[in-house]
Amino acid sequence: MREQDRRRKANIILLVMMLLGLVAVSAPGAEAIGVGPSRKIISFAAGQEISDELMAINNDRKAVRLGIYAQGEFSDSVTFERTLYDIGEGQVLTAIPYRLKMPASAKPGEHKLELVVREFPPGTDIEGSTVTAAIAVISEIIIKVPYPGKYAEGKMFVSNAENMDKDTQFTIMVYNYGSEDIDQLSATVDIYSPTGDKVGSAETNRRSAKSKEEIRLAAMWPKEVKMGSYIAKVTVKYDDKEFFIEQPFDIGRFTIELSDVKVDNFRLGDVAKFDVSLMNNWNKQIDGVFIEFIIDDNNGNEMNRFKTAAIDIPAGELGKLEGYWYTADVMPGIYQVKMQVNYAKKITQKIMTIEVDTNKITFLGEGTGMAISQAEQKEISTQGLLIMLIIVVVILLIMMNVVWFYFLTKRFKEKSEK
Repeated sequence: MREQDRRRKANIILLVMMLLGLVAVSAPGAEAIGVGPSRKIISFAAGQEISDELMAINNDRKAVRLGIYAQGEFSDSVTFERTLYDIGEGQVLTAIPYRLKMPASAKPGEHKLELVVREFPPGTDIEGSTVTAAIAVISEIIIKVPYPGKYAEGKMFVSNAENMDKDTQFTIMVYNYGSEDIDQLSATVDIYSPTGDKVGSAETNRRSAKSKEEIRLAAMWPKEVKMGSYIAKVTVKYDDKEFFIEQPFDIGRFTIELSDVKVDNFRLGDVAKFDVSLMNNWNKQIDGVFIEFIIDDNNGNEMNRFKTAAIDIPAGELGKLEGYWYTADVMPGIYQVKMQVNYAKKITQKIMTIEVDTNKITFLGEGTGMAISQAEQKEISTQGLLIMLIIVVVILLIMMNVVWFYFLTKRFKEKSEK
């Protein structure tokens, strides 16, 4: 019996280890090797020599060999104390010193240098290995080379655009790439509709900017327009020069509103015609709008589904759609209607409760509604498929272990009887 108990315990331990291994493989986690900092910005100075270091992070705490090299612009200006590191098991942090010597001259603008930390199994001959098969992490260094005189560039961010209760904020980040300081710097934001009509403007604060300095300009714009798509055209003026930024943005949320749904002249056993009105609150026409109806009984079982034809709904107007439900096999009672409005790669769902009688359909109330994109639907489906796959694999592993345990027990019993 002791031998049988020992085998049984060993079998259970093996099963637990297999299940834990499966969870570890399927669970998302960090990269085996990390590096810090992931990004660094420095200003160019001719002939300057910079001594710094990377920090390699061994997340798995396993023995590993690391190969170090530089690629991209200025890569010939980088030297490492060592290009090969053997990391022992349990060692988490490893400092990687390097030296960057700036050339005598460089083209004005931004230059990207990449310091690469590539992982190999312990003892690997790196020169003879396939580099593309190894895992690598990159520390990015952005080197900003100034322009002669005064020269600025910038980018814009739009905040609070979806919230109709707050003013829209335009933030312009301006970087002085020039070798000279800027005394006066400001911006004007002009807002245009999709048809090119100017609908508003806003002025930013005024700032100065030293050479190689990044400053922030901000402007607030009260929402005096309807929901929709707009274009912000920004003129940034600095001393006697200027540059321009153009960026589209949306006010409010891009959704279609269910205005009305009804069923007239109904008779049980015939075709029920759902007349649906949808309101396009956006300032552009929305093409290819259709509704899929899903009819569930009072227990949540799907009974039928059908679609309307697709229509285009002009900006700010109502669209009319018709859906047809054949009720030959339908009994009087309470049902749920899921209305999935499809438009612009999005789905807005409305759930309504109806009461079907012999000569009328009554809408009793509206359930929850939500809007999701097709990308989100795909992600949800993928997650569900992954969970199902994990469950199937776990069940198969359990069945295999049960069968294995059965044969081991049977074999041990036969030996005991002999």
